[in-house]
Amino acid sequence: MLPVLLGLVFVPPSVVAQVKDQASASAPSGIGGKGRIVPSGGLLSLGATQSGQVVERVLVKEGDRVKKGDVILVFVDKPMREAERDAAADRLKQVDELHVARTRVLELERQAAKLGAEAAAKELQAVSGLDDRTVSAREQRQRAQAAASSDLALRLADARIAEAKVAADQERRLARANLETARAHLSRSQLFAPRDATVIEVSAVGTGVSAAGTGATGQQVTLADTSAMYVTADFFEGDLARIAPGAKVRIANPVLPGGLTGTVEQVGRIVNAGTRLGKASIRLDQPSPADRYIGMQVDVVVSPGPVAK
Repeated sequence: MLPVLLGLVFVPPSVVAQVKDQASASAPSGIGGKGRIVPSGGLLSLGATQSGQVVERVLVKEGDRVKKGDVILVFVDKPMREAERDAAADRLKQVDELHVARTRVLELERQAAKLGAEAAAKELQAVSGLDDRTVSAREQRQRAQAAASSDLALRLADARIAEAKVAADQERRLARANLETARAHLSRSQLFAPRDATVIEVSAVGTGVSAAGTGATGQQVTLADTSAMYVTADFFEGDLARIAPGAKVRIANPVLPGGLTGTVEQVGRIVNAGTRLGKASIRLDQPSPADRYIGMQVDVVVSPGPVAK
Protein backbone atom coordinates (compact mmCIF):
# COMPACT_ATOMS: atom_id res chain seq x y z
CA MET A 1 0.00 0.00 0.00
CA LEU A 2 1.42 3.47 -1.10
CA PRO A 3 2.00 6.00 1.64
CA VAL A 4 -0.33 9.02 1.70
CA LEU A 5 1.31 12.44 2.28
CA LEU A 6 -1.17 15.04 3.50
CA GLY A 7 -0.61 18.56 2.04
CA LEU A 8 2.33 17.50 -0.13
CA VAL A 9 2.57 16.04 -3.62
CA PHE A 10 5.82 14.50 -4.63
CA VAL A 11 6.79 15.26 -8.26
CA PRO A 12 9.86 13.58 -9.63
CA PRO A 13 12.60 15.96 -10.93
CA SER A 14 12.36 14.52 -14.45
CA VAL A 15 8.71 15.54 -14.68
CA VAL A 16 9.54 19.08 -13.49
CA ALA A 17 12.18 19.45 -16.22
CA GLN A 18 9.77 18.17 -18.84
CA VAL A 19 7.11 20.73 -17.84
CA LYS A 20 9.69 23.56 -18.00
CA ASP A 21 10.77 22.48 -21.46
CA GLN A 22 7.15 22.40 -22.67
CA ALA A 23 6.48 25.85 -21.18
CA SER A 24 9.56 27.27 -22.89
CA ALA A 25 8.53 25.72 -26.19
CA SER A 26 5.03 27.22 -25.98
CA ALA A 27 6.18 30.69 -24.84
CA PRO A 28 6.43 33.47 -27.48
CA SER A 29 9.93 33.65 -29.02
CA GLY A 30 10.04 37.43 -29.31
CA ILE A 31 8.53 40.79 -28.36
CA GLY A 32 5.10 41.32 -29.83
CA GLY A 33 3.46 44.55 -30.94
CA LYS A 34 0.98 46.09 -33.35
CA GLY A 35 1.88 48.29 -36.29
CA ARG A 36 0.87 49.75 -39.66
CA ILE A 37 2.57 49.61 -43.03
CA VAL A 38 3.81 53.02 -44.22
CA PRO A 39 5.97 54.22 -47.13
CA SER A 40 9.31 55.95 -46.69
CA GLY A 41 8.63 59.59 -45.84
CA GLY A 42 4.91 58.99 -45.37
CA LEU A 43 2.12 60.09 -47.69
CA LEU A 44 2.07 63.43 -49.53
CA SER A 45 -1.29 64.78 -50.70
CA LEU A 46 -1.31 67.57 -53.27
CA GLY A 47 -4.26 69.19 -54.97
CA ALA A 48 -6.53 72.11 -55.66
CA THR A 49 -7.62 72.34 -52.04
CA GLN A 50 -4.25 73.93 -51.31
CA SER A 51 -4.61 76.70 -53.93
CA GLY A 52 -8.34 77.31 -54.14
CA GLN A 53 -8.22 76.74 -57.90
CA VAL A 54 -10.28 74.50 -60.14
CA VAL A 55 -8.64 71.47 -61.72
CA GLU A 56 -8.96 71.16 -65.48
CA ARG A 57 -6.95 67.98 -66.04
CA VAL A 58 -5.26 65.28 -63.98
CA LEU A 59 -2.23 64.04 -65.89
CA VAL A 60 -1.48 60.96 -63.76
CA LYS A 61 -3.28 57.86 -62.60
CA GLU A 62 -2.86 55.49 -59.70
CA GLY A 63 0.28 53.40 -59.98
CA ASP A 64 2.18 55.89 -62.17
CA ARG A 65 5.79 56.69 -61.35
CA VAL A 66 6.57 60.41 -61.43
CA LYS A 67 9.85 62.28 -61.38
CA LYS A 68 10.54 65.46 -59.46
CA GLY A 69 9.21 68.38 -61.52
CA ASP A 70 6.67 66.35 -63.53
CA VAL A 71 3.29 68.09 -64.00
CA ILE A 72 0.54 66.12 -62.26
CA LEU A 73 -2.39 68.61 -62.28
CA VAL A 74 -3.39 71.46 -64.59
CA PHE A 75 -5.72 74.24 -63.41
CA VAL A 76 -8.25 76.04 -65.60
CA ASP A 77 -6.35 79.34 -65.70
CA LYS A 78 -3.32 77.84 -67.47
CA PRO A 79 -4.21 79.15 -70.99
CA MET A 80 -4.59 82.68 -69.66
CA ARG A 81 -1.30 82.42 -67.77
CA GLU A 82 0.43 81.10 -70.88
CA ALA A 83 -0.85 84.09 -72.85
CA GLU A 84 0.47 86.44 -70.16
CA ARG A 85 3.86 84.70 -70.29
CA ASP A 86 4.02 84.93 -74.09
CA ALA A 87 3.06 88.61 -74.07
CA ALA A 88 5.74 89.37 -71.47
CA ALA A 89 8.34 87.46 -73.51
CA ASP A 90 7.35 89.40 -76.65
CA ARG A 91 7.65 92.70 -74.78
CA LEU A 92 11.17 91.83 -73.64
CA LYS A 93 12.11 90.95 -77.22
CA GLN A 94 10.67 94.26 -78.47
CA VAL A 95 12.66 96.21 -75.87
CA ASP A 96 15.87 94.55 -77.04
CA GLU A 97 15.09 95.18 -80.71
CA LEU A 98 14.14 98.82 -80.09
CA HIS A 99 17.35 99.38 -78.13
CA VAL A 100 19.44 97.93 -80.95
CA ALA A 101 17.71 100.13 -83.55
CA ARG A 102 17.90 103.24 -81.39
CA THR A 103 21.56 102.65 -80.62
CA ARG A 104 22.34 102.22 -84.33
CA VAL A 105 20.78 105.62 -85.14
CA LEU A 106 22.54 107.34 -82.24
CA GLU A 107 25.88 105.81 -83.25
CA LEU A 108 25.44 107.17 -86.75
CA GLU A 109 24.62 110.61 -85.34
CA ARG A 110 27.71 110.43 -83.12
CA GLN A 111 29.87 109.40 -86.06
CA ALA A 112 28.61 112.40 -88.04
CA ALA A 113 29.23 114.68 -85.06
CA LYS A 114 32.74 113.28 -84.67
CA LEU A 115 33.54 113.88 -88.33
CA GLY A 116 32.19 117.43 -88.05
CA ALA A 117 34.25 118.07 -84.92
CA GLU A 118 37.40 116.73 -86.56
CA ALA A 119 36.83 118.86 -89.67
CA ALA A 120 36.15 122.00 -87.63
CA ALA A 121 39.25 121.38 -85.52
CA LYS A 122 41.39 121.06 -88.67
CA GLU A 123 39.97 124.28 -90.12
CA LEU A 124 40.67 126.10 -86.87
CA GLN A 125 44.18 124.72 -86.72
CA ALA A 126 44.81 125.85 -90.31
CA VAL A 127 44.31 129.51 -89.41
CA SER A 128 45.85 129.36 -85.97
CA GLY A 129 48.91 131.62 -85.72
CA LEU A 130 48.15 133.52 -88.91
CA ASP A 131 48.09 137.31 -88.72
CA ASP A 132 45.08 139.49 -89.47
CA ARG A 133 46.41 140.32 -92.96
CA THR A 134 46.24 136.65 -93.99
CA VAL A 135 43.01 135.65 -92.18
CA SER A 136 40.66 138.17 -90.70
CA ALA A 137 39.93 138.08 -87.01
CA ARG A 138 36.28 137.57 -87.84
CA GLU A 139 37.01 134.40 -89.81
CA GLN A 140 39.21 133.10 -87.01
CA ARG A 141 36.38 133.68 -84.51
CA GLN A 142 33.90 131.92 -86.83
CA ARG A 143 36.17 128.90 -87.19
CA ALA A 144 36.74 128.77 -83.40
CA GLN A 145 32.97 128.94 -82.81
CA ALA A 146 32.41 126.20 -85.39
CA ALA A 147 34.98 123.98 -83.69
CA ALA A 148 33.39 124.57 -80.29
CA SER A 149 29.91 123.86 -81.66
CA SER A 150 31.12 120.67 -83.34
CA ASP A 151 32.79 119.52 -80.12
CA LEU A 152 29.60 120.26 -78.19
CA ALA A 153 27.57 118.28 -80.75
CA LEU A 154 29.91 115.31 -80.25
CA ARG A 155 29.53 115.47 -76.48
CA LEU A 156 25.75 115.70 -76.84
CA ALA A 157 25.82 112.62 -79.09
CA ASP A 158 27.79 110.71 -76.44
CA ALA A 159 25.30 111.84 -73.79
CA ARG A 160 22.33 110.66 -75.88
CA ILE A 161 23.93 107.22 -76.32
CA ALA A 162 24.56 106.92 -72.57
CA GLU A 163 21.04 108.12 -71.78
CA ALA A 164 19.54 105.64 -74.24
CA LYS A 165 21.52 102.83 -72.62
CA VAL A 166 20.25 103.74 -69.14
CA ALA A 167 16.66 103.93 -70.42
CA ALA A 168 17.02 100.59 -72.23
CA ASP A 169 18.43 98.93 -69.11
CA GLN A 170 15.48 100.17 -67.08
CA GLU A 171 13.03 98.95 -69.71
CA ARG A 172 14.78 95.59 -69.81
CA ARG A 173 14.64 95.22 -66.01
CA LEU A 174 10.93 96.00 -66.02
CA ALA A 175 10.24 93.66 -68.94
CA ARG A 176 12.26 90.85 -67.32
CA ALA A 177 10.46 91.35 -64.00
CA ASN A 178 7.10 91.14 -65.78
CA LEU A 179 8.24 87.99 -67.55
CA GLU A 180 9.35 86.38 -64.28
CA THR A 181 6.02 87.29 -62.70
CA ALA A 182 4.14 85.79 -65.64
CA ARG A 183 6.23 82.62 -65.40
CA ALA A 184 5.51 82.38 -61.69
CA HIS A 185 1.78 82.73 -62.34
CA LEU A 186 2.02 80.03 -65.02
CA SER A 187 3.88 77.77 -62.63
CA ARG A 188 1.07 78.15 -60.09
CA SER A 189 -1.45 77.13 -62.74
CA GLN A 190 0.12 73.66 -62.67
CA LEU A 191 1.01 71.30 -59.86
CA PHE A 192 4.42 69.65 -59.99
CA ALA A 193 5.69 66.53 -58.28
CA PRO A 194 8.02 67.70 -55.47
CA ARG A 195 10.03 64.46 -55.54
CA ASP A 196 10.34 61.10 -57.27
CA ALA A 197 7.36 59.04 -56.13
CA THR A 198 4.51 56.68 -56.99
CA VAL A 199 0.92 57.88 -57.40
CA ILE A 200 -0.97 56.09 -54.63
CA GLU A 201 -4.41 57.64 -55.12
CA VAL A 202 -6.27 60.18 -57.24
CA SER A 203 -9.38 61.46 -55.50
CA ALA A 204 -11.94 64.25 -55.64
CA VAL A 205 -12.82 65.77 -52.27
CA GLY A 206 -14.98 68.59 -53.67
CA THR A 207 -16.74 69.43 -56.91
CA GLY A 208 -16.58 72.43 -59.15
CA VAL A 209 -17.00 73.57 -62.75
CA SER A 210 -14.01 74.25 -64.96
CA ALA A 211 -13.81 76.27 -68.16
CA ALA A 212 -14.47 73.07 -70.08
CA GLY A 213 -17.53 72.33 -67.97
CA THR A 214 -15.92 69.64 -65.84
CA GLY A 215 -13.50 69.49 -62.99
CA ALA A 216 -13.20 69.26 -59.25
CA THR A 217 -12.06 72.05 -56.99
CA GLY A 218 -10.86 69.60 -54.35
CA GLN A 219 -9.24 67.03 -56.61
CA GLN A 220 -5.97 65.79 -55.16
CA VAL A 221 -3.20 63.33 -55.85
CA THR A 222 -1.51 61.31 -53.10
CA LEU A 223 2.15 60.45 -53.64
CA ALA A 224 4.54 58.17 -51.78
CA ASP A 225 8.06 56.84 -52.09
CA THR A 226 7.47 53.10 -52.18
CA SER A 227 11.07 52.19 -52.96
CA ALA A 228 11.43 51.53 -49.21
CA MET A 229 8.56 50.39 -47.01
CA TYR A 230 8.29 50.50 -43.22
CA VAL A 231 6.14 49.36 -40.35
CA THR A 232 5.55 51.83 -37.53
CA ALA A 233 4.83 49.63 -34.51
CA ASP A 234 3.71 50.18 -30.92
CA PHE A 235 5.27 48.23 -28.05
CA PHE A 236 4.56 48.12 -24.34
CA GLU A 237 6.90 50.37 -22.36
CA GLY A 238 8.38 47.43 -20.47
CA ASP A 239 9.57 45.86 -23.75
CA LEU A 240 11.20 48.91 -25.30
CA ALA A 241 14.50 48.40 -23.46
CA ARG A 242 14.85 44.98 -25.11
CA ILE A 243 14.36 46.37 -28.65
CA ALA A 244 17.45 47.73 -30.38
CA PRO A 245 18.26 48.94 -33.91
CA GLY A 246 19.35 46.03 -36.05
CA ALA A 247 16.98 43.53 -34.41
CA LYS A 248 15.19 41.22 -36.83
CA VAL A 249 11.40 41.39 -37.08
CA ARG A 250 8.62 39.13 -38.36
CA ILE A 251 5.44 40.78 -39.66
CA ALA A 252 2.16 38.95 -40.11
CA ASN A 253 -1.36 39.53 -41.41
CA PRO A 254 -3.84 37.02 -42.86
CA VAL A 255 -3.63 38.66 -46.30
CA LEU A 256 0.16 38.36 -46.36
CA PRO A 257 0.93 34.68 -47.06
CA GLY A 258 4.20 33.77 -45.43
CA GLY A 259 4.42 37.15 -43.75
CA LEU A 260 7.15 39.75 -44.12
CA THR A 261 10.51 40.33 -42.55
CA GLY A 262 12.32 43.51 -41.54
CA THR A 263 14.88 45.16 -39.33
CA VAL A 264 14.41 47.66 -36.53
CA GLU A 265 15.82 50.95 -37.77
CA GLN A 266 14.90 53.28 -34.91
CA VAL A 267 13.35 53.04 -31.45
CA GLY A 268 11.40 56.06 -30.27
CA ARG A 269 12.14 57.90 -27.05
CA ILE A 270 8.59 58.90 -26.17
CA VAL A 271 6.16 56.71 -24.25
CA ASN A 272 2.49 57.66 -24.31
CA ALA A 273 1.45 58.30 -20.71
CA GLY A 274 -2.09 57.08 -21.35
CA THR A 275 -1.48 53.92 -23.38
CA ARG A 276 2.03 53.23 -21.98
CA LEU A 277 3.16 52.42 -25.52
CA GLY A 278 6.29 53.50 -27.40
CA LYS A 279 7.04 53.36 -31.11
CA ALA A 280 9.68 51.69 -33.22
CA SER A 281 10.36 52.09 -36.95
CA ILE A 282 10.96 48.86 -38.85
CA ARG A 283 12.34 48.82 -42.38
CA LEU A 284 11.01 45.92 -44.44
CA ASP A 285 13.52 43.75 -46.24
CA GLN A 286 11.47 43.96 -49.46
CA PRO A 287 9.06 46.78 -50.43
CA SER A 288 6.73 44.36 -52.22
CA PRO A 289 4.04 43.27 -51.50
CA ALA A 290 3.78 45.77 -48.62
CA ASP A 291 3.63 48.67 -51.12
CA ARG A 292 0.14 47.46 -52.09
CA TYR A 293 -1.14 47.55 -48.51
CA ILE A 294 -0.25 50.99 -47.19
CA GLY A 295 -1.97 51.61 -43.87
CA MET A 296 -2.68 47.94 -43.17
CA GLN A 297 -2.49 46.86 -39.52
CA VAL A 298 -0.04 44.04 -38.86
CA ASP A 299 1.28 41.96 -35.99
CA VAL A 300 5.01 42.26 -35.36
CA VAL A 301 7.40 40.10 -33.39
CA VAL A 302 10.88 41.44 -32.65
CA SER A 303 13.78 39.18 -31.79
CA PRO A 304 14.83 40.53 -28.38
CA GLY A 305 18.29 41.82 -27.70
CA PRO A 306 20.14 42.63 -24.49
CA VAL A 307 18.39 45.06 -22.13
CA ALA A 308 19.50 48.61 -22.86
CA LYS A 309 21.28 50.40 -20.03
